[in-house]
Parts: sequence; structure tokens; C-alpha cells
Amino acid sequence: MSVAIASRLHNLARTQFLCDEALTSHDAGIEYISLMVSFLLHFCSTIEAMLSLWKLNPNSFPVSNALILTRCLFEVNVTALYISDQPKERAISFIEYHNVLRMQAFHRLSKHKNCDKGQWSSYINAILQQEYIPDQNTIEQEYARVKSQFEFTDRNGKLRPFSNWANKSLKEISQAVNHEIEYDLFYPELSEFTHSTIHLADLFLKSKHWPPQWSTHADEDNIDLVFAYASEFFSCFLSRFSQEFKLTLQKEIDSCSIIK
Repeated sequence: MSVAIASRLHNLARTQFLCDEALTSHDAGIEYISLMVSFLLHFCSTIEAMLSLWKLNPNSFPVSNALILTRCLFEVNVTALYISDQPKERAISFIEYHNVLRMQAFHRLSKHKNCDKGQWSSYINAILQQEYIPDQNTIEQEYARVKSQFEFTDRNGKLRPFSNWANKSLKEISQAVNHEIEYDLFYPELSEFTHSTIHLADLFLKSKHWPPQWSTHADEDNIDLVFAYASEFFSCFLSRFSQEFKLTLQKEIDSCSIIK
């Protein structure tokens, strides 16, 4: 059932959201519009990939990989919701933080360019020469321009850099957009597959008796679960997108979840 819901949501997004009539102007400006469309495309491509893998061979559906993809969808959803609460200001901050990330990447590559691992040293220096050294002045200038926007003064009066573009943990962002339950209950489960805990192996256990028996086949309940999570996050995002761009498509979104 969850597979069918995900498929209907994907079809709705492709036909009713990703069209010229839907992508109208927004008071927050082109930065916010661009981000929301990017998030929408990420949702669509991820769900499409999951559906394609399932159609290819349901019995060999890579549940663990799909759970990792679904974890990404949760993060995209809460980030989009958080930005949408203050769309103009937060969209610009989200985009401008690119200059901080680029400087950080430049520093990391420079730090390890003379490492004693030959294959890595060659790769690092190639990336530096192709992508960073030619633009070094621009990278440094753009970082200097935005640096103060992403700093705060700690309790000891010391200036500190933001931990990320919002200087908030994912949990704090989730709480701010009324997704604390989803964060506490679903996100840890999804993260276990990203961080390769024992639950990643347990997913393929056929028997919990000793000695254990393993299977490469996905369990039907696990397939339904991962598509249920993905559909829930997708539906939430589409609802906010519809609201922000005045699409009046909430009934269509809700109808995708009706058992048929």
C-alpha cells in the first residue's frame, strides 16, 4: 500500500507541482523559489529511484539503501519547513553559507595535500589545482564578505563560527517546525542504517535463533515501512509547497493517501 501512495505522490508532484503554472512568483524572492524547487526535485528524484528499484525486483529491493535515502528526505523536509517560516532571510542565509563551506573545503584539502598516502595526495592536489587554486582569491573574498553573518559570541565572550548555516542542530530545527516526534521516533531508526549499527545486519536475519540464518531478500513489512516513511515526509513537504505557492492542491495531496 505504501508503495502505491509514494507512486501517487510522485505522479502528483511531477504533473501538478513541476509545471509553469505552479512555479509562480513568491514575495520572498528568487532565492526562496529556487531552493523550494530544488528541494522538490530532490524529493521527486529520490522517490522515483526507490520506485524504480522496487519495480525492477520487489524481492531484492535494497531496503537498507532506501532507508538511508529516506533519512535524507526527512532532513530536506524539516530544512524546507524551517526556511519557509522566514523565507527571505533564511533562504539567503542558506545560500550564502556556501561560501563558508567552500572555504572549509579549501582548508581541508590544503591540510592534507602532502599526506603520505600517495593515491590520496595525487587526488587532493588535482582537485586543488582544478577547482580551488584558480578561484582562491574569489573564495577568500566571498568568505570574508559573509564571515560575520555566521559567527556568534559564546558565554565567555569569545567569537565562534556557526556549526552550520542556521547554527542549530537537526533536533532543534525539527522542534522548531513541530517535528520533534518524527525526529525522536523515526530519525534514529533511519540513522542506524547510515551509521552501520547491528540493525543493518538484523535487517537481513531470517532467524534470530542460533546459529543465525541470513537472507538477501527484503522483508515485505520493511518495504512497506520505508515507503510509508518516505511518503509521509513527501506529503508534508508538498503540503507546505502548495501553501507557499498558493496552489490549492491539498485535497489532491490528501487523496494520495486514501486506500484504493
